Parts: sequence; structure tokens; C-alpha cells
Amino acid sequence: IHEKFTFAEDFQNLLSKLIISFLPMCNYVYTRNEIQTEIKISPENKNDYWFKMFNSLFLISVKKSLFDISKETNINIRNSYLEQAEATLNENFMKAWNDLGIDEKFAESLQFKLTIQDNTTKQLCVTINEKIKGASSPRNFDIKIRSDGFQWYYCFIMQLLYNPDTKETSNGVLFLLDEPGMYLNPYGQTCLLK
Repeated sequence: IHEKFTFAEDFQNLLSKLIISFLPMCNYVYTRNEIQTEIKISPENKNDYWFKMFNSLFLISVKKSLFDISKETNINIRNSYLEQAEATLNENFMKAWNDLGIDEKFAESLQFKLTIQDNTTKQLCVTINEKIKGASSPRNFDIKIRSDGFQWYYCFIMQLLYNPDTKETSNGVLFLLDEPGMYLNPYGQTCLLK
């Protein structure tokens, strides 16, 4: 009886793996509470979700990993890489925002800013520079203090464009959205449905 049970269990495992291999990857779009704006750059952190997304951004925009960029000793070269990644992020975010047709001027007033802090541990810091009407210079904001709708949309765009796990599947990706319209205004909800 024990041998039959082992065979049945092995068959179930094999059949389960076969079925799963034909399914699309499921990507759960995290809520705003999961946003990280200070991403530790270390080998121990290489599997962190936000590290992987920003590493993907750098691999796409400058063809170098976040590890390589953080090790760059020439500040001018490092800043050049950071600016290229910022430009890619800003361009893609602005395009996605404008595709919604909500408020094009809002997207143009925002710029993501990426910096690397060299403290005891290196970390990538992500902030937003916003051009405020009448102000002489842009103001820096932490993404976590932006509106709930903006935070949700930021998470969605980051996962849609820079999640490396979604690039490695041949069966497509199924996005599971956690209450997507909860934080969006009615027009934003309508656009999201499209």
C-alpha cells in the first residue's frame, strides 16, 4: 500500500507541475503600503522585490546592474547612469500617465529623482521633484506622501514595466489588481477599465 501511495503522490506532483507550466504567471500588484523608497544595494537584498524592479530599470536603460553602478567610483559616470535611468523612468511614467488622458500637465511637472547614498550600506533613494507653480525651484517629495491614487498607480506602472519576473515567462502574465479603483477618482477608474 505504501508504494501505491508514493506513486499516486508522485503522479499528483508531476501532473500539478505540468498544469502549472501552461498557466500564465500571476503578478499581484502590491498596494501602496509596500512602496520602498530606500532600496538597500547588497547581495543579501538581490531578491527583494523593489530591488529587482529597479535593477531591471537600470539593465534596460544603461545596460548595467544596480550593483555595478553602486560600485562606480567616478561620481560623474555614476551620476550619468543615474540620470539615464531617471530619464527612462520619467519618460515611461509620463507616457503611461498621458495615455490615461487624466492631466498631462501634472505628469510633466513630476520628475523621479534617483540617488545613491554611500553610508555604511549603499542604498538607492527614490524621490519625486515637482515643479510648483510660482516656486523658484522644484520641491522634493517622498512617494509615500503622495495621494493614495498616485501611490497605487506608481506601484502598478513599476510592476508592469520593470518586474523582471514577468519578462521570463512564455505563457503571458495575469495581473491581479488589489482594489485598483479604490484610490482613483471616477475618471481614473473609467480609464483603468479601458
